[in-house]
Amino acid sequence: MLGNEPMQGKYPELKLPDEPINELIQIAHTDTENAFRKGDLCIMMIDGLKNIFPKHFIRSKISVETGIATETLRSREWVSRSIPPTRRIYELSFHQYRACLAAGDKWEIYAKRAIDEMDNYNGRIAPVAVIRAWISGTKDEVPSWKKKWEALTEKAESLINDPELPAKNKYVLGLLLDC
Repeated sequence: MLGNEPMQGKYPELKLPDEPINELIQIAHTDTENAFRKGDLCIMMIDGLKNIFPKHFIRSKISVETGIATETLRSREWVSRSIPPTRRIYELSFHQYRACLAAGDKWEIYAKRAIDEMDNYNGRIAPVAVIRAWISGTKDEVPSWKKKWEALTEKAESLINDPELPAKNKYVLGLLLDC
């Protein structure tokens, strides 16, 4: 069992409602623009059936019928349940809201900050990595990817001047340094 297949024999046959399933199928492969809608549809079906079937079973059945990974459904449901439509008042993306949720009950402080600090990000809402850094308390530090990139380019610069380095390796390092 891969985790997506519905369990046979343990529960009575589950027939999911056609309308939300059809809508989920239509938006299944849209990236993030419909992420909250996916979560809201899952919540509707799970809450309507949770007294008869376990949540994981319903989610598994939704996954099988729509082709959306179970983990994706779980994530969309969690964020949508944590931030219901009436609280989605900021112009944040689904992923920015999810990043804010790492702060627990204080998520809204970070959502407001992401909007308030748009001037620091060329008029854009603070990126997910920045929101996560605020929450973890590492905002003033250089992001880890940037530290790694700088270390990589520094190493590439020292290697490219090595006379023993083969020409093809120097060529690849040259490409890296041109990025």
